[in-house]
Amino acid sequence: MVEKGFTGSSQLDAADTAGQQLGPDLIFQITGGLTGIGRAAAVAFAKKGAEVVVAGRRDEAGKALVEELRAFGSEAEFIHADVRKEDDVRNMVQLAM
Repeated sequence: MVEKGFTGSSQLDAADTAGQQLGPDLIFQITGGLTGIGRAAAVAFAKKGAEVVVAGRRDEAGKALVEELRAFGSEAEFIHADVRKEDDVRNMVQLAM
């Protein structure tokens, strides 16, 4: 579930109910996107056509996930980042913009 007030949340809800694709102008940045709920969200957004940026600490898993997301026709990127490190978070945000 996308949090209210998050950019694109109403568009995602509408796309889910109407079966429509999300526009390529939406970029979803997901930390912890390599496993669990984060990975499921990345796949769901990619299937809807949104651009997805996943961040995590495991480069090989990140590269593999990006290939999977691109197979859905989505633009996708992986950023190596550890959210416990302020410099990594700052870099992650700058790269995703």
